[in-house]
Amino acid sequence: MTNNGEINRFVDINGIEEISKSLNFNKLKGFYNGTLVSDRMNIIRESINYIRRNWSKYDEFMEEMKTILLSTGFDPSRDSSCLESADSLFKKRDWKHVDDYSLIVLYTDPLFYAKVFKIASNIFRDDESVDSKKLIQSAVFLVELLNIELFNYCNNNPTKSNFSGIVYRGMSVNSSDADGLKNLFDLPLKERYIAIPLALTSASKNEKMSLDFIQKFTKPGVVGVLYRIKVLNLNKKLLKVYRKMFPTSVVSTICSVDVSEISALPKEEEVLLRGAFLQLLNISPYDRSSISELLLIDAVMVNSSRDHILTAHLGDQDAPARALFGTIVGITRASYCRDYCIEHNLRDDAESYTELLNDLTEKYESLTNKGRKCCRCNIV
Repeated sequence: MTNNGEINRFVDINGIEEISKSLNFNKLKGFYNGTLVSDRMNIIRESINYIRRNWSKYDEFMEEMKTILLSTGFDPSRDSSCLESADSLFKKRDWKHVDDYSLIVLYTDPLFYAKVFKIASNIFRDDESVDSKKLIQSAVFLVELLNIELFNYCNNNPTKSNFSGIVYRGMSVNSSDADGLKNLFDLPLKERYIAIPLALTSASKNEKMSLDFIQKFTKPGVVGVLYRIKVLNLNKKLLKVYRKMFPTSVVSTICSVDVSEISALPKEEEVLLRGAFLQLLNISPYDRSSISELLLIDAVMVNSSRDHILTAHLGDQDAPARALFGTIVGITRASYCRDYCIEHNLRDDAESYTELLNDLTEKYESLTNKGRKCCRCNIV
């Protein structure tokens, strides 16, 4: 039987979920939208850069993280079954090509997800957590440790890098929140997205499994939501240009990693999404399930990231590198969105995505100093 740890990884439960009272998370968000995403990311980025530039303070960061976790009631010394796993959690890690993925395994373990990783997830989702430097810094540090393993896992196992395809994730919401989701599709395209900066999100390659998880929260007044997420690889031609301009900048695909082979529960067919930025494409009723009220949301994301410790050492090249990389991500995503809208006869959106694609292409030309000599048709 599926336990709550599993369910909480694959389904967001808005207004139903019990929250850790010791940290007083009382303003949790299922997601952020619009300028709130960039505002929170700017705050989180400060912690990312601080940790990476002060990696010599590793032991201090670890102690702060332990203190936060202990304040939530996590105490492996009182539970013999947790001792060995806790040792894996608290051992030292570094950005080396080490064949050790024990933290990924712990993330997929229902007990440790509920006691450890869910706390970090709540911190990223809580409106007021950004007011506490230690809270944000500890959550960022935990994700940084997982980043290390995700990077090494992809680097050491080329077949696990560049994951692309369709994955699914569930959400259970009340009727008013379901209306709020529907209203997102009335926003301009540039605001029609959701994200939790740096947060970890579990998805499955198995649609039926995702529907089964949603089913467990079906009751009167609760609306099921199934996200069908298309994961894209970055445009190879544009990535080549980026790497030529910024050869020391590391680009990986840790934003979307198939961890099913090393998961504590391989049957879940889990793909771990990190800091997923989901562009919303379409919402419609979904009748391929016994769930009484179910919505299907089509969304798209790009799997690539510049997130690596060397990014903190780009100096004055970081800002232009970030601008170009973001533009390439935007072109990759907008190109797919335009084609999706054409295929699904969403004419107004198709025209809007075409305009957005033109704007992004002009920005790309400016950032790469190619001006009008660059042929747009070769880009998109």
